[in-house]
Amino acid sequence: ITAFNVFAHSDELENIANNASKLLKKDGKFIFEVQYLQNTINDLTFDNIYHEHVNYWNLLSLENFFKKLDLVIYKVELIDTHGGSLRVYSSNNPNQRINKSVKQLMDKEKRNKLDKYSTYLDFAKKVEYTKKQSLNMIEEINAKGKTIIGYGAPAKATTILNYFGINRKNFLFTIDDNSLKQNKFIPGTDIQIKNIDDIDPKNYDYVLVLAWNFFDLIRENNKVIFSKSDFIKLK
Repeated sequence: ITAFNVFAHSDELENIANNASKLLKKDGKFIFEVQYLQNTINDLTFDNIYHEHVNYWNLLSLENFFKKLDLVIYKVELIDTHGGSLRVYSSNNPNQRINKSVKQLMDKEKRNKLDKYSTYLDFAKKVEYTKKQSLNMIEEINAKGKTIIGYGAPAKATTILNYFGINRKNFLFTIDDNSLKQNKFIPGTDIQIKNIDDIDPKNYDYVLVLAWNFFDLIRENNKVIFSKSDFIKLK
């Protein structure tokens, strides 16, 4: 059974894991992927924290959680999805041989103090500093009378814009290729989402890429279209 990028979206995880275990045949495998908390801390990707992500995992917390279940974690892999994710292999075989990757990663997490409260207090301070730096950048651009538009309207943009206090006073709209989002607004900001066909790309000084995880790709694909604009991102 596989559960990729859904295991963080429910507050009924114990039921999910137990039911998966019941459905597995003898010596079956339950494999799932979750966004990795270590990457969130390292890269300050706090904007991935929003309503549909109920849980945020590292291997230490997963190991503690699985102690209550009829499944044993026997292998882990670090992958690139969502800015860094953890692929976890578990089995209903209590005698399953444990791969060395499990102990290696848990030891690394302990060295990085992922089991210490102080780590998360320090993370909060860094997020606050990032907010200050980003707001200074936006305020300087606004003070010069330069024009800004956004690019993209991902869910993470709702988190970061509301937390930073950025709204239509800073820039009026963002563009997005998804027709389901067009002519709507980013919640809490009054920033409209437009189709690129409805604007003149040569009228703007800065393009603020809100889908930051695709920054290089968006800049490369749009540098000719926005030939008079500088591409920037928050944090």
